[in-house]
Amino acid sequence: MKNSLLNNKRIAIIGGGPVGLTIARLLQIKGADVKVYERDINSLARVSGGTLDIHKNTGQKTFLAAGLLQKLFENSKPTGMCSIDLNGKLLITISPDKSKPEIDRPILRKILLESLLDNTVIWNANLKSISKIESAYELKFENGLSETADIVIATDGSRSKARKFVTDELSEETGTYVIQGEIKNLEKDCPKLYEIIRKNNLACVQDKKTIFLQNRSDGSTCFYISFRKTEQWLLDIKLNYTNVGSVNQFLFKIFKDWNPLYHELFNASNEYKGFPLRVFNTNYKKKNQTEKVTLAGDAAHAMTPFGGMGVNMGLKDALLLTNNLTDNQFHSIEAAISDYEKKMNAYTKPIQTETSIADDRIHKDFEHAFYQMKNNIENSILKVVQYVGLFFLLLTVGVFWGNYFSLSRSFDQFSLTEIITIAKNIVHNLAVPMRILSIATIILISITIYMYPVKKQKWFYFKIFSLMFFIFALLLTILFEVPINNQIMVWTKDNTPHNWQAIISRWQSINVLRTFFAVLSFLLFTASVIKPFQKNRNI
Repeated sequence: MKNSLLNNKRIAIIGGGPVGLTIARLLQIKGADVKVYERDINSLARVSGGTLDIHKNTGQKTFLAAGLLQKLFENSKPTGMCSIDLNGKLLITISPDKSKPEIDRPILRKILLESLLDNTVIWNANLKSISKIESAYELKFENGLSETADIVIATDGSRSKARKFVTDELSEETGTYVIQGEIKNLEKDCPKLYEIIRKNNLACVQDKKTIFLQNRSDGSTCFYISFRKTEQWLLDIKLNYTNVGSVNQFLFKIFKDWNPLYHELFNASNEYKGFPLRVFNTNYKKKNQTEKVTLAGDAAHAMTPFGGMGVNMGLKDALLLTNNLTDNQFHSIEAAISDYEKKMNAYTKPIQTETSIADDRIHKDFEHAFYQMKNNIENSILKVVQYVGLFFLLLTVGVFWGNYFSLSRSFDQFSLTEIITIAKNIVHNLAVPMRILSIATIILISITIYMYPVKKQKWFYFKIFSLMFFIFALLLTILFEVPINNQIMVWTKDNTPHNWQAIISRWQSINVLRTFFAVLSFLLFTASVIKPFQKNRNI
């Protein structure tokens, strides 16, 4: 091959998951001699677990470099997400995100395997040990196989056996426990739940527990249940995952207050497995910086699944590591690996921290996570509607206020002809705009009342009284002032009634009253929006 770093070098990849196979593909494109050692018995071994969403700015970039992006798109699809609460109420439906299509794990494995040279993957190779022999490494496997390699890349996941050769920092349990279930056909086996979520995935995060459900392309479903219990508690219950009925009874008990929809889900499961969530410190200390052994994917930075970032960070590792080894940037393999590890630590650490924070928040907080999202969205909409409503109310009240201060108080200083001219111009200019402004203001204030989250709070009653006073001001206008305006519109100097001054005086009195109620409406609504004398400005 052209790159001198890897000339005549044998590369061993431990683990045939998405990251390991992708690294093998990228290296083979560059002409490297690479073998993948996978503990599964053969390529037909069942790959369990939910779908993987491949993100645009991480995983998809790697697949583009591997020449497999089109294959990814052809075999994946964006999937929506439904959230329902423990009572079975649908909270929110999130539309499919085209930037991160989801693909079944077996399909992804098949795509990657077909992209590799024949006999690249050595099956039934469960790593037993790695030993240094001069400048190479001897790999021993439980099936008796022994191989040597010049470079070793460990991608054998959160239960990595190869990691202990690189660092003494092993996995840490987060305290969160996961039970994974499998359903052959959600539509058939869980009709009530399927009626709600259809082809979407499901998320329920409540009561310090979660249920995540992912639909596969073949109609089957994988779901994950997570919760926190002490290690001793887990030892005491001694769940036997080969006994589906006993696991169901356990789940019925811890979800006893949840809607029967979830019990339907448990009853439909034909398989279970359980495991504690583990994380690896991404900024691990290597035993020997000069070793040509490194980690990628979960073996380097296992993180909690709350965010769907694990595989994408692993695929980012794959591209960075292979580029370092093949792009003639470094004078030695050790330097290329060292640079990769520094950069990998830098971009994975904040992501790992975020997923750990999400794990804590989900399993320590009683409030449904999607309630928070839904409330945040609704609060944002409410704020916009409130300020738009306040603006429309200001315009409407300004007309009443302006009429009173600038004109109606001075009618006694105008001649009859001037009053008739002024009245006709005002009616002509304001009749249509005021109808539109008034209707829009009533609608907007009504929406804020409907959307206001705390119905018994004083600011809620401020909005109600604001609407009532505004409507009262409009009724005074419609029932009393508009008829007077209609009379004035047909007046001339010759047909003016003898009591015209009394009519104008009555109009002025009603205008004072409607202005008072309109201003009071404005003040109450303004107070309900800006909440004066309240430190917490949240809605």
